[in-house]
Amino acid sequence: MDDGKSQKPTLLHGVLSLTLTSAKNLPSTPIIHGVFQKKTTDPYVRLSTGDTTLLTSRIIENTKNPRWDQDFRVDVCCAESELFLKVVDKDMKTGESLGVVRVSCKELAKETMISGWKTLVSDSNAALDSYIKFTLSYTAAEDLSDGLVVPNSYYPVRKLSSLTLYQDAHSTNPPNERGPRNCFEDIYNSILTAKKFIYISGRIDPNIKLMRTQKRCFTLGKLLKRRVKAGVNVLVLLWDEESRLQTIPSFQEFIQSAADTKEYFRGSGVRVVLADRTKAKPGYLKQQTAGTCYQHNQRFLVLDVPDTSSSTKKRGLGAFVGGLDLCTGYWDTPDHALFSTLTGQHSKDFFQPSFKASPDTGPRFPRHGVHCKVEGRAALDVLRNFEERWKKQAPLKKSLLSKVNSSRYALRGGTAKQNKWSVQVFRSISEDGCNFLKEDNLKSVKGRLVDDGIHRALVHHIRRSYKFLYLETSQFMGRSWRGDTPKDRHLVALEIVSKVCQQIFNGKRYAVYIVLPLHPAGDPASREVQEMLFWQSQTIDMMYKMIAKAISKKGPTGAKVTDYLNFFSLASKVSYEAGPKVDMDDKNVPLAAKNRRGMISICGSVMVVDDEYILLSSGGVSQGSLSGRRDTELAIGAWQPHHTQENIEDKPHLQGKVHQFRLSLWAEHTGISNPSFRRPHRIGCVQEMNKIAMGNWKLFISENSSTTCHLIKYPIAIQHSGQVVNRDDAKFLPDTKARTLGRQMRFPAEKLTS
Repeated sequence: MDDGKSQKPTLLHGVLSLTLTSAKNLPSTPIIHGVFQKKTTDPYVRLSTGDTTLLTSRIIENTKNPRWDQDFRVDVCCAESELFLKVVDKDMKTGESLGVVRVSCKELAKETMISGWKTLVSDSNAALDSYIKFTLSYTAAEDLSDGLVVPNSYYPVRKLSSLTLYQDAHSTNPPNERGPRNCFEDIYNSILTAKKFIYISGRIDPNIKLMRTQKRCFTLGKLLKRRVKAGVNVLVLLWDEESRLQTIPSFQEFIQSAADTKEYFRGSGVRVVLADRTKAKPGYLKQQTAGTCYQHNQRFLVLDVPDTSSSTKKRGLGAFVGGLDLCTGYWDTPDHALFSTLTGQHSKDFFQPSFKASPDTGPRFPRHGVHCKVEGRAALDVLRNFEERWKKQAPLKKSLLSKVNSSRYALRGGTAKQNKWSVQVFRSISEDGCNFLKEDNLKSVKGRLVDDGIHRALVHHIRRSYKFLYLETSQFMGRSWRGDTPKDRHLVALEIVSKVCQQIFNGKRYAVYIVLPLHPAGDPASREVQEMLFWQSQTIDMMYKMIAKAISKKGPTGAKVTDYLNFFSLASKVSYEAGPKVDMDDKNVPLAAKNRRGMISICGSVMVVDDEYILLSSGGVSQGSLSGRRDTELAIGAWQPHHTQENIEDKPHLQGKVHQFRLSLWAEHTGISNPSFRRPHRIGCVQEMNKIAMGNWKLFISENSSTTCHLIKYPIAIQHSGQVVNRDDAKFLPDTKARTLGRQMRFPAEKLTS
């Protein structure tokens, strides 16, 4: 193979497939940490681009002639001269190896496959009498499937499904006549009418009311207890967050205590299991790291529902999935009130994690989120996910699970055929959190099975997009392959900017709209949040610099980076007459209350691709949510086959429910329905959104003014080169001492803040 040092970097944008067979005559493991030398070795294989690991095989104990017989598939988007296939002992420190094969990226891209027995060389490039057998192939992104179905996924696509989309927990006065329904009200009624079982995963507060526009309704806790008395099997799987609470003081103010919830239901018949987030394999340090830094974040409810698709007496299956938890602070409306509901709908539901505040002063912490209800076989996939997790977290309580199969339940959706959806379920999860029913389409990381389906779904649909992307997300961190650190290995940010640059080179219009919270939940000046803001700003900086270079080479005359990529936030500012009166001289009253303004948080994420595909996830865009090895997440991808580009090429733009739902979201954020919003890839729409957001930002930071809507520009400035710098009016986040661009901290650990 060629000497990588003499080569220029070669772009690998697509999929690497590795079949790892075996190795022979491996050397003994050298001295470990200067203490001892092993007589044999416990080898595994790591494929990397230097410091960034792409995949790792399982560990074979106590052998110099290991046989792995493993297949791997990994998405890549990187410009490198070499790939490194290293054989490593499990006890070796980072950077050391028993031997390595250097693979020329230029040769791989040209030949597309390298196969057979290869000689290992030492870290100093000396040939060894050791060999490894493998097949490594490369498939460019343009040669991959560009269909709506995500290939090689744990769950197949479920056709003829029924899907309902929700924006926020309770939608009052939907922006148009086809606007969304009320999520929490539908959840309440579904629980009330369930006859067989109710399974819940996420965080719940038994004292909240899901319905607040009616005087007579039960709290969530009382409602679940009543269903148990009616013979319904109620199982609740909660993340046991106590280790994180004890380790990270800044999180204590806003994490719902799972232990309190379990105590509330004690003796009621509602079975509650506290699921800790620890590694399945032994090791005190690894156990503590996982318990502190990772979380179970799947947010869903699955239950039996009436079957409206046939005349049988069978019950159907329904699942509510997305970014909303059934706990404190999540009940909200598209108005996202800061003060006006403190004595009404939020009088017993005040939530503010950013600073010390109370219902007497406000403001509350509004939450915007997208959720959905799916019926049919996709709901069965959500249920199987619950069963896999329950069997792992509560192995002694397997018998509590209800028997659910196609012979007992109707598994077809209940809407007209032209309104049917195709639905696919995706997860981020590992065998630490569930007992997989099968090993098909799972990754193996040092022998641990991992499902990173959400990441693969995002990458697949970004690559196949051709006009625009719209993304709302609670976090956006992902420098991955660019810059001076492999902070995040996921590809979402880089795939987005690569698509933008590709379309610029092809002379085509393409637009990306990304909506972020002003800062992640928590004190914005805390070390954890500042670290997250730092990496988020570095991610944005990387993207704008790449677009600036593409424009300088092939872009239209006078084009700007913001013609293609824009970041927004959601916030509100109201008049001094709204809400409780506060003493302006009282130092205990938060500045946000005195200035009558506040940010609007975003729960989970939603991505709309070309108005034909939608992906809703419980997590954000970060390594923690997407790797599959850290946080446990759940997502739904969906489209209407009768409303895709393939089926309606004669129409100027898609007009299905994905399109309608995006317009509804934009109407909520901008307060208007603008004709340009129907073609979001066009420069006129980009300019209109920026005009609205910038005007609203100026109102948000001004005195004696109120915002006209919720959409504001994310408060950064972009130079001609694409470099992200502070805005003159936003070096610090409003009403705080927190740096807008964040600060890099030596602590906390990377795994907590990425």
